[in-house]
Amino acid sequence: MTHGYERRKLEVFLALNTFGFGAWLLFSTDAMAGAAYSHLLAMAREPGWGGMFLTNGLAHCLWLAVNGARWWSPVVRFWAAFFSGGLYLVWAAGFAAYQPASTAVYTYAALSVGAFACCVFAWRDALTAVRMRRAVADYA
Repeated sequence: MTHGYERRKLEVFLALNTFGFGAWLLFSTDAMAGAAYSHLLAMAREPGWGGMFLTNGLAHCLWLAVNGARWWSPVVRFWAAFFSGGLYLVWAAGFAAYQPASTAVYTYAALSVGAFACCVFAWRDALTAVRMRRAVADYA
């Protein structure tokens, strides 16, 4: 018997990475001390970013753990992945505004693309779950 994580390796990686990144920002002293972070720090302070990434990653991990227990759990997974994609996209844009040729632009944009790919997988699971729920409701 395989666990649901086996089918969602990218999503598990992304959720754990987002959680870890949030912890790094939240519990380090000056992770965002460089000038390249100026645009991001204008939007939120370092603890704020850390809290957003940490709670999003934790929520995503939890929804992956309970996925399938309720028909609506893939929908919540979709929104967790979507929020991750948005966070990483904002970071890519923040670095692009400071230095478009920075490797951070590519790195955070790639993480954003991965998160939005997870949205596709979660949405497919959500459609299946909704169809199954409707079939059960029509049968009963």
